[in-house]
Amino acid sequence: MRKVIANLFASRDGFAVDRDGEMRWVTDDYGEEKFVQDAHYSMDVMLLECVTYQEFVSYWPSASVEEEPLADRMNSIPKLVESLLQDGLLDELKLAIHPVVAGSGKRLFKDGRAPKRLRLVDSKTTGTGVSILTFRPAGKVESGSFAVER
Repeated sequence: MRKVIANLFASRDGFAVDRDGEMRWVTDDYGEEKFVQDAHYSMDVMLLECVTYQEFVSYWPSASVEEEPLADRMNSIPKLVESLLQDGLLDELKLAIHPVVAGSGKRLFKDGRAPKRLRLVDSKTTGTGVSILTFRPAGKVESGSFAVER
């Protein structure tokens, strides 16, 4: 059975895009790590949230391979819209965390969602300082206490 894997980008302070809705700080220079290429060529179907899907369909169909080397691959992959992490459908979460503080923008994870426990199963840091972290779901979040024991 195939895995459901989310490959996401974030700033060090947890933003997916900056206050202008852009990802100008995301680089495709991962040195030896081919995070973006590996992610796109290993998938059979692309799952996107609604806003991202709308952005993709407005950009990729007209992108040329000369401008965007992944254009053919991006246009040939079937796309589905889904909320994976909150619905418990995700097998792995891969985050490429870039060495930048965006300051403001759209958070990678929305406020008000139920907490999800994750287990770190792999980590790499590229020569350009991008941390590539791979997580898997780790069960229910258990409440703790900060009470001082006497």
